[in-house]
Amino acid sequence: MAKAKLTSITSQFSEVEYKLLILYLVNQMEIPMPSNKIEQFILESNYMDIYTLRNCLSDLLDINFLEKEKTTDSNISRYTTSLEGSENLEMLQTRLPAVVRNKIKKYIDENRQEVKRELDVSANILGFPGDYIVKCSAYDDTQMLIELNLSVVTYEEAYNIKKNWADKVASIYSTVINEMTQDK
Repeated sequence: MAKAKLTSITSQFSEVEYKLLILYLVNQMEIPMPSNKIEQFILESNYMDIYTLRNCLSDLLDINFLEKEKTTDSNISRYTTSLEGSENLEMLQTRLPAVVRNKIKKYIDENRQEVKRELDVSANILGFPGDYIVKCSAYDDTQMLIELNLSVVTYEEAYNIKKNWADKVASIYSTVINEMTQDK
């Protein structure tokens, strides 16, 4: 019943309300929100189709309500609300039905840590054929835990390191700490 109610509410949304929904979602995250997480929430909730979403994102960027940063280690863009976007959202957020705002807050509460972890762990490939460096890092809030620069010959090796870093950083960090703090 709740899903039917949400679908019925959002099917009557105007373009302005779609943009307001996106702005509210990004603002509630409080950290740069990856485009794939925006798409996941919007599409799984059936708020709008992908074309409407992309047009709204583009319009919000054009009017400087959103800011976009492109990551160097992937093709995913991250979005934040600009000062102007936040000020306008503050005045207009009550135009979004409470049921929609609550669903967004629930999604944010369930996904913020995952998004934060994606920001805290990164691996970038630098260099050219025959001489690649993979810069891997992990942070805990603003404190660097580990930074590792690995030199490899092939792009395939560099790509595999980059791909595996997020899944293995915890065990790598633990191993390094254990090995380096032993008194021999």
